[in-house]
Amino acid sequence: MYKKNCFYFFIFLLFIGFNCRSQSNIEDSSLNNLNGLRLLYADYIWLTSDNPVGIAEINQPRLGKAFLGFAQEQGSFFNYNSPKSIDNISFLTEGYTKPNKISYYGKLKYQKSKEYNLVWNDASFIAEENPFIIADSIGGNYDNEIFYLEGKMSSKNAAGNLIWGLALSYKVGNKVDQTDPRPEISSVLFSFKPGVSIVCGQWVLGTNLYLTYLKEKVDFDVVDTHTNYRYFRFMGFGKYLGLSGDDLTRFYKGWDYGGSLQAQYIASHWTNLLEVQLHQDYQRAEEGSGNTRFLAGDYTKISFEVSDRIRFVREWGIHEISLKGGISEIEGKWFDQHQVTDNEGTQYWEVYNESIRYKKTILQAGAGYALMSKLRDTRISQILSAGLNLRMDMADFYPEGYSQNIYNLTARLGVFKQWQTGQTDFSIDIELDYRYNPQSDLDIDEIELVEQVSYPDHYFRSSDYLNVNGILKLGIPKLFNKSTLPYIAIENRWLQTTGTTPYFEKSAYRLYSGVRLGLIF
Repeated sequence: MYKKNCFYFFIFLLFIGFNCRSQSNIEDSSLNNLNGLRLLYADYIWLTSDNPVGIAEINQPRLGKAFLGFAQEQGSFFNYNSPKSIDNISFLTEGYTKPNKISYYGKLKYQKSKEYNLVWNDASFIAEENPFIIADSIGGNYDNEIFYLEGKMSSKNAAGNLIWGLALSYKVGNKVDQTDPRPEISSVLFSFKPGVSIVCGQWVLGTNLYLTYLKEKVDFDVVDTHTNYRYFRFMGFGKYLGLSGDDLTRFYKGWDYGGSLQAQYIASHWTNLLEVQLHQDYQRAEEGSGNTRFLAGDYTKISFEVSDRIRFVREWGIHEISLKGGISEIEGKWFDQHQVTDNEGTQYWEVYNESIRYKKTILQAGAGYALMSKLRDTRISQILSAGLNLRMDMADFYPEGYSQNIYNLTARLGVFKQWQTGQTDFSIDIELDYRYNPQSDLDIDEIELVEQVSYPDHYFRSSDYLNVNGILKLGIPKLFNKSTLPYIAIENRWLQTTGTTPYFEKSAYRLYSGVRLGLIF
């Protein structure tokens, strides 16, 4: 039912966008700009922050887009718990508008995909680093649907020195496999983010809070009851607690909360925006309910991040230097339990010990540079960028004493260019990434699934590779009218491992190909 409602809502937003846009006679440099939404951050630095007040500075009456996309992903380089290939169809509409003193941003996306040969993973929205995954070894071809809705609003007071903002988002998913044991994964993610900023002379100070609620249900519904299926309660490093049976239900619930502080200094020809973020993510996995509840692990992550963005503004463009760093501490608590029987004959799980079995520290640091050049009408026409990022993952498993260390260094080069030939608009966006692993080690022993899980995961995360991503857009301004710009976008991404990667074929690769048919309005 929600698929039909999403479609009607999408058509409604698209109609409103066309209607409002056609009534606007205000000239703006982003009209008929193939990449207007993407390039807004070049003019409004607060859009790069976590604070929703950033949209208040946008002085354009309206800017939006909508597209229908088709994509396919395939290749031999994928992790043990990821699909071998994916077919995807999606539609999206998003945009900014400022009908009065309040600025608005909205985004709606619906995505339907077919995930082929997915094994060892029956979770969807839980944190990527959460080790407490429930899985079966049968796997299959999963149908995955995701609906995402996001809204922001922001405004200034009469004096213009106080800005408030609010952002809300809602994401719901349904993922199902029709092969026994037939897992169905229903997920909901809701976030709430209020923010405020104050102008004090050449300084702008801001802060925002962040709260996200997660709920996910994994329901196994076996049809062929003559077969005894095996389930795996993973807890990290490929270690698991197994169980057999027919039907099983796993629940995930959690909160991710925190906040950010921002400080911007504005000079005549340069500006600097510093942001500090702190948040904690907590997720609990459990099975059953009431007295029969089985606790399947507590995941906790505390993250601290700092970023700094310096811009030197010239008439012809912008120099930007960006720096970032962060640390995350992850703990996985396991509960040792046994079944006991009360006086009334009811069996339930009793916790007799709880301990931290899984620990992980993630250190990240990065630096980047971008040169953004403008056309005569003040639109950004070209971006040259480069960056270098270091990520260090250090994990331990207790009491066995297992350890894993993976250090990856990634270099990035990017080129963006847009131009017009006659009445036709073009843009090309190319990014080149090279990941180099200077160090990786894995110290484990007596793990049953070492060949199926532990080793493939380690070498997937620590392999060297070259990744090339390219997007070509073509727009035809006069196909409809001056208020709309239809376009077609073609995207290809090629990832190729370098050297020999254990547990993968020589020169393993991953190929993503997609096409989007859209409108700028």
